Amino acid sequence: MVHVSDILLTTDTMHENTDHSSRIEFLESKSKPRRRCLISFKKALLFIVCSTVSIILIVTFMYYFGPTMSFKGKMLHDLEVFLNHDKHKPFRLSDTVQPTHYRLRIFPNLETFAFDGRVSIKVFTNSDTNEIVLHSVGLNITSVELLKPMNGSETLEQYSVHKKAYIKLVTTLTDDDRMTFIFEENLIAGNSYLLDLKFHGKIGDDLIGFYRSGYYDSLGKKKWIATTHFQPIYARRTFPCFDEPKFKAQFQISIARRTNTTVLSNMPLRETELHKNITGYVWDHFMTTPIMSTYLVAFTISDFKSVNVSTKITGPVIRIWAPKQSLYQTDFAVNSTNMILNFYESYFKQKYTLPKLDLIAIPDFSKGAMENWGLISFRDSSLLLDNTTDGFLSREHVFNTLAHEIAHQWFGNLVTMSWWSDLWLNEGFATYMAFMAEAQLNPSWESFDSFGLEVMHQAFTFDSYRTSHNLHALIVNNLEIEQIFDTLTYYKSAAILRMLNFTIGQDKFVKGVRRYVEKWSFNSTSEGSLFHSFDDSIKENITLNAMMSSWTHQCGFPLITALTKNSSFTIIQTKFPVNTTYGYWVVPISYKTKNNLSSTIILHNNTRTVFLDLNQNWLLLNLYQAGYYRVNYNQENWDLLINQLEIDPSLIPASNQAQLIDDAFELASYGFINYEIPFRLIKYLSNETSPIPWKAALKRLSVIESNLLETPHYIKFREFMLQFLEPLKEVIGHEDETILSSLVIEKLCSYRFKPCIDFALNTFTNCKFEEISYSIRQTVYCTAVEIRTEHEWDYLWNQTFNLNNSGIKLRELYLALGCSRDSWIIYRYLNSTINGSIAPQNVLYVWRSISKNPIGRIIGLKFLEHNWRKIYDIYKDHFDVLLGIIEEFVYKLSNQEDLEKVTTFYALHKNDLRSVSGFILGAIEKISAHVFWQKEYLEEILQFIS
Repeated sequence: MVHVSDILLTTDTMHENTDHSSRIEFLESKSKPRRRCLISFKKALLFIVCSTVSIILIVTFMYYFGPTMSFKGKMLHDLEVFLNHDKHKPFRLSDTVQPTHYRLRIFPNLETFAFDGRVSIKVFTNSDTNEIVLHSVGLNITSVELLKPMNGSETLEQYSVHKKAYIKLVTTLTDDDRMTFIFEENLIAGNSYLLDLKFHGKIGDDLIGFYRSGYYDSLGKKKWIATTHFQPIYARRTFPCFDEPKFKAQFQISIARRTNTTVLSNMPLRETELHKNITGYVWDHFMTTPIMSTYLVAFTISDFKSVNVSTKITGPVIRIWAPKQSLYQTDFAVNSTNMILNFYESYFKQKYTLPKLDLIAIPDFSKGAMENWGLISFRDSSLLLDNTTDGFLSREHVFNTLAHEIAHQWFGNLVTMSWWSDLWLNEGFATYMAFMAEAQLNPSWESFDSFGLEVMHQAFTFDSYRTSHNLHALIVNNLEIEQIFDTLTYYKSAAILRMLNFTIGQDKFVKGVRRYVEKWSFNSTSEGSLFHSFDDSIKENITLNAMMSSWTHQCGFPLITALTKNSSFTIIQTKFPVNTTYGYWVVPISYKTKNNLSSTIILHNNTRTVFLDLNQNWLLLNLYQAGYYRVNYNQENWDLLINQLEIDPSLIPASNQAQLIDDAFELASYGFINYEIPFRLIKYLSNETSPIPWKAALKRLSVIESNLLETPHYIKFREFMLQFLEPLKEVIGHEDETILSSLVIEKLCSYRFKPCIDFALNTFTNCKFEEISYSIRQTVYCTAVEIRTEHEWDYLWNQTFNLNNSGIKLRELYLALGCSRDSWIIYRYLNSTINGSIAPQNVLYVWRSISKNPIGRIIGLKFLEHNWRKIYDIYKDHFDVLLGIIEEFVYKLSNQEDLEKVTTFYALHKNDLRSVSGFILGAIEKISAHVFWQKEYLEEILQFIS
């Protein structure tokens, strides 16, 4: 293949020779044999052939990997082939041998960042076998011993001391994450044996397994802690174990530490013993846990200090742990934790099981938090809060995170899914219960009305892609386990549980939940166990199992279309957005009319007619957006609903106002209705002050903005938005700032509205960090970075190294730094993610920040292409970083060139991207939809924004 630079060089040389040749030389050459000319012709012909072949290859490549009509099918087929090549390869452990008790001892060295360990596993054999298969990754196993059958009354220590007969180890086999020990004799069914293993491992820095995390104390000295994160399959990186959720066992844990540090684990400390051989070290021995899954095991070694949470005299001991200088930021968590725990104990009619609950702020943590039983780990910005500088959104985030993780102490810890296919049971309940706790304990936060906007609408986005998945997922390899921890699993499952609650009523729902927790405590379960905990019949002879299975065993969701007449309405369900082949959903349809007639019916096939005297009144489906579906109406009913909102919106709940707005814009984006309907619909907001419908409108308009951002039509859109926001412009500089006012100020400044720009720059210049209201702080920072020079950028960048930064402040700074419109600054900022300047947990903020401006998108995609090898080498074991780059950046791209580049990028690096392949295919599908939208609907949109 001829390189472009080679072609240019050849062409220039040919021109140069022609210019310096005389007519005589040319004529002389003609009189000579034409060999020289024939050689030049061959070269030229060869060049043409090579060029033609290259063009054919490029066209062929773009046909298969570029954005053609067959693109989605090809890419999805490619993904299917790619992921299925080892689907029939066994990777689950058998039930032949199962653990009942672990005796785990870990000696960590925080100078060399290595550890030695020993685990004695009491196993029970269900059938005769001569092998034991368990999980182990990255560990050096130095000793393997299997002791013959145990007397059930003996403790593990007694058994080890007696040194009963060993069974000889023949060989050890390793396969992926599994290790097989083959013995000389059979292990006899019905007996217990003791498998004793010694091993050595490294304390990593990849935020999984047993890893190190650092922080600076008040004197600026770097301090190291060692902590664990085992969900979903990382306990095997710290000790050999049966690392699947159904293999519950008791854990007796001992950790060695220096005398000036503290060890925390799942259970309270039982005793501390001086290390016999090493001065300055002690062993901390913890009480034995209830039976639990390996992914819930946790321990941390640090010099952190704690604050006690006041509880009832008979309640658990609750402490919040953090670096000493950060303890003042625990007040909000202290007050909230006790409220949340009391709420759940009352709701479930089941006390918190363990004698203590520790909550710890980890400086480097990939997730928001992790529900380890008795020792919940948090990213510091998800637990710590400065009451003097952090505002409502931070309080809501911390409260919701606390409520989610504490809910897991029942759903996930006490009652655990048998396999990751039913992860939705854990995460759905935790997500939904967090909103329940928030609505009950902080009613002024309007969580009841915002659920659809914050949860359901996000689930709709991911569930409308062809790369969506069932909630009850078929998981056939380890990569898919990590991938199932996605927005869809968390939010769709919460949405269908809320739908169930509304369908059967609060009393029946609570009784069923209590029955489920009581029956399956300390056990492993599946979705069927949950469904059978409720009364079987819902309505109209429809069973709960039939209804719920229709939502968990197929992906996607329905579009319910209502066709109204004077004396009836007909509802039809089709799959949204494309009516591909599928079964059907059992859909609870709630409805209301203008004259307050309301009811709920069950749609259990594709269509149904309801006879009702509407008498030219409007019909509203899906009250409070309790059902997981979108709704469309005939034109007449849309007109009636729009008219009602203009006259008196109070007759329609705020959650349904948001639903109407979101549904209308989404339906228009797929051509189900004309854009006239959503643009007419939002006109009533000029007289509306509720943040719920406003947030829905601004969110949907932001999608259109993203599609127009890199086009000449963006100026028209900006003018439209300034006019649309006209009624709210007075919020600028107002002291009583609200969620709505902060949203409006953010938008006005992004549209270069001069009074907003002046206000933001003046605030940045004249106010200290703590003097700027939290609700506008990020907008102020972003505006300064965008409008002014690199001096402001350098100032904020240097602030990120302030040792006293809270996690929340650090997040605000990182999100603002990407607002620059200077390409070299954006490149420098991205480069900081691969040169060690930014912790892995904060990398996603960098990519999120640059996705909001056109320069950031261009530079970001080039950076990803040119630096992928280094990015991958650094973060290949950081699933959350790779996922963050895709979800926070690649998903936001929107034009034809982006589509071609991302498609090519996937094709070139699909082996590297295997762990996140489903997500990047979803991103490509989304970009394709944006490109299609620009071709099909741009002219229509211009009519409404001109």
